[in-house]
Amino acid sequence: MIVLIYTSLKNLSWVGFFVAGIILLITSSFKLNKYWYKIGYANIINLTMFFGSIFIFLPLSAVIPYLRGVTYLPLNALMVIGFFIFGAGIIFLIINRNKSHLKMVFSGLFLTLASIMVYFIPVEDVKYRVEDYLDGVWIVDYRSNESYVEIPKVLNNKNVKGIAPYAFRSSSVEKVVVGDHIEYIGDYAFSYSKNLKEVILTEHVKLGQGVFYQAESLEKIILPKLDVLPQYTFAYNVSLKSIDLPDTLEGIDSYAFYGARNLKDFTLPNTLKYIGAFAFGQNHAITHFEMPDSVTYLGRGVFFENSKLQSVKFSKNIDYIPNQTFERTGLVSFTIPEHIKSIGANAFFDSRSLESLTLHDDINTIGESAFRNLIKLKEIQLPQNLTEISPYLLFNSSSIEKIIIPEQVKKIGHSAFKGMTNLKYIQLPLGLESIETSAFENTSLMEIELPETLNYLGARVFQDVKNLESITIPSLITSINVGLFNQARDLKEVHILGEITKIEYDAFRFASSLESIYYEGNLQSIGNYAFYGTSQLKAFDFKDTVTVIGDYAFSGSALKEVYLPKTVLQIGNFAFGLNEHLEKITLYESVNRMGLQVFLNTPKLTIYIIGEKIPEGWNEDFNPDNRPIIFQNE
Repeated sequence: MIVLIYTSLKNLSWVGFFVAGIILLITSSFKLNKYWYKIGYANIINLTMFFGSIFIFLPLSAVIPYLRGVTYLPLNALMVIGFFIFGAGIIFLIINRNKSHLKMVFSGLFLTLASIMVYFIPVEDVKYRVEDYLDGVWIVDYRSNESYVEIPKVLNNKNVKGIAPYAFRSSSVEKVVVGDHIEYIGDYAFSYSKNLKEVILTEHVKLGQGVFYQAESLEKIILPKLDVLPQYTFAYNVSLKSIDLPDTLEGIDSYAFYGARNLKDFTLPNTLKYIGAFAFGQNHAITHFEMPDSVTYLGRGVFFENSKLQSVKFSKNIDYIPNQTFERTGLVSFTIPEHIKSIGANAFFDSRSLESLTLHDDINTIGESAFRNLIKLKEIQLPQNLTEISPYLLFNSSSIEKIIIPEQVKKIGHSAFKGMTNLKYIQLPLGLESIETSAFENTSLMEIELPETLNYLGARVFQDVKNLESITIPSLITSINVGLFNQARDLKEVHILGEITKIEYDAFRFASSLESIYYEGNLQSIGNYAFYGTSQLKAFDFKDTVTVIGDYAFSGSALKEVYLPKTVLQIGNFAFGLNEHLEKITLYESVNRMGLQVFLNTPKLTIYIIGEKIPEGWNEDFNPDNRPIIFQNE
């Protein structure tokens, strides 16, 4: 009795029934042998305790926690035990033919049927599984298929204070009403509830993140008086077309409406201070967006993939356009507001409908790939305050024909204008110092004047440039970088004013129109494939500083006569091969490395070696076609 009273006060009466039932069962079993065959009150009491524990106390200990939404495991266990007793009784009855086993059969049958019947009792608590939360409980699981849910105030004799994370995840509920007794709804509580259409929330409930994440059918919701709309709250709510945002709202967190692609009708309150990253991303209904001047912070990608977007009014307290803000939007024209001072990386990336973009001179920084893939943009005037052209700035913006680089710019970044296939004219500032890798690759430049201040030309800067026929490299450049003019098929003439020390690999590879190259002395190394496929190059001045000629360096060229100075120590594989025009080459026996098939397929060639014999360090197959060799004295 004490156990029952104590556990009832703690709202754990089912535990009391279980403990009492076990005590009675053990006590009655212990006394059974002593009094079972005797007639009297002791026997009656003993039988009462035994059957009371079996048919009342222990079943109640299983039924109560189920009906109160605590757990269904004891009830399941009771059903299994009852079925086991029922089955065992039948087996014993068949084997022993003893009618006393009928008690066992009926006991098991009673427990089995009783536990099954409990599942059909229409009690509210059965629909929910709860756990202790604050000074009450919160719902941790919804176990019903009913489409309408009004969150109960009391479950398991305790006040319901909240809804736990994932409690209604993937449920079939269609409408939910949350009363003012609920203080908190946990993360992703109604996520993936694909039938959920309507939600009514009272004013003071707080929300975790992603509460309605991917609730694909949600059409109507009444929001509480929120300060912040948490991240992912309405992400991928594809049926949501309108929403009334509370006038207390100060923040919209990251991804709050991401993928809510049909959302169009809403008004941002004047209390709003920030909009998080990708908050309205992947929307295909918003055409005009107006943010109040109370907004002081924007995250990146707020309008990411807004395919119908036509205009945006920025808060006057925002002086920057964050990274990815208009990435892959449907903007056709846009004018940067005067209060905007910087534009982030990928800000307009891949907005392929953008035809007009107006900048102003007070913009001082533009991030990487900001105007990348703007394939319909035909002109752009870069701000005069820029000091650097960021990498990939106009990469693949293929309709622009003319660019004027602002006077203060010192550096043009990696691939800044790469893939601008219609770019024919560019004006560089007089103080420019550096042009990084692939800056003008795959453009149609007809001419370009490199300023005297230029001291660095990166790899592949003019690779695959069409229409460019001549160029002068300024004096501060001391190396022709990797692939600098690779596949510049219209290039005919190159003037190098500085004393270069190295021509890197692929430098003029497949520059098939190149006829002449002029440079000052001090060249030491010519890299692999440096002049490979220069089918119009008939002469090259090997200065007496050259020491290394790389693999395939002049293979496929049109050189007719070559004189290699005594300084040359290494000649790479196939270096002068595939040249039907080459008639004479003179070299010294001081060359200590001669590669494989250096003179392959040179049908007119005669080789002149200044010396007395072929050095041992030369590859045996350097002259695979056995072209004639003549030894000469120095």
